[in-house]
Amino acid sequence: MTGRYFSLGPVASEVADEYIHHYYGSDFFDAARADTLTSVDQIHDELQRLSRAGCTDVVLFPCSGDLEQVSLLDQVALPASRVSSPDHHVVSEEHLAQA
Repeated sequence: MTGRYFSLGPVASEVADEYIHHYYGSDFFDAARADTLTSVDQIHDELQRLSRAGCTDVVLFPCSGDLEQVSLLDQVALPASRVSSPDHHVVSEEHLAQA
């Protein structure tokens, strides 16, 4: 299991920068920001990479409390397989390959 921060939308990078800097400070900003995903393509690529590495569980943490982030992420995962419960999204390799 691993986790990644994410931020989507027109000001995704700025929101991510502000959030990561606030919580990690200058000393750890670069390391924490390097794994922060700020585009649909980055999310797809990172989930594929982690899947190939054998990771089966990834928790995506929004960099903003804006509920729109959940909607934007859901649009990325909508065509994905759903397992365990209706609220559990799994992005399948097939879906990622189509994106």
